[in-house]
Order: sequence, then structure tokens, then C-alpha cells
Amino acid sequence: MLKNNRVAKKVLAELENASGLLNRSLFVAQDGNCDADSYARYKKLVGFAMGYLYTDLIRPIHKEHPELEPEELKRGD
Repeated sequence: MLKNNRVAKKVLAELENASGLLNRSLFVAQDGNCDADSYARYKKLVGFAMGYLYTDLIRPIHKEHPELEPEELKRGD
């Protein structure tokens, strides 16, 4: 995917930022007087987006550049 370690590190930083923005958007939506059903749907969709960010982008980069994977995410597989 990203052969250059320096580029992979920068991309991971941007993806982590995107994940943080998605997470913070939950608080904005929650404080925005959304009804419970609308908020639950939004929360579910944000969860899907964050899941895809990890499984389709972040995890493949970590597999290619294991030295960039945080210790707390390392699996025993």
C-alpha cells in the first residue's frame, strides 16, 4: 500500500485525526438536541465509518509497517 515509512507515518497521523474528528462529532450531535433515534442512527453510522478506517486503511498500514503500530494495538496473531 504505502511503501515509504515516512509517508505511512504521516498518513496514519491524518487517519488518527480523522478518527478523532468522527468521535468528537458524536458529542456535537448528542449536544445538538437530537432525538434518541436520530442520535442512535448517527452513532451507528459513525461506528461503521471508524471501523472501515481501521480495517481498510489503518490495519493494512500497520501490517506493512509493524513498527508504526502502537503497542496497545498489537495482536498476538
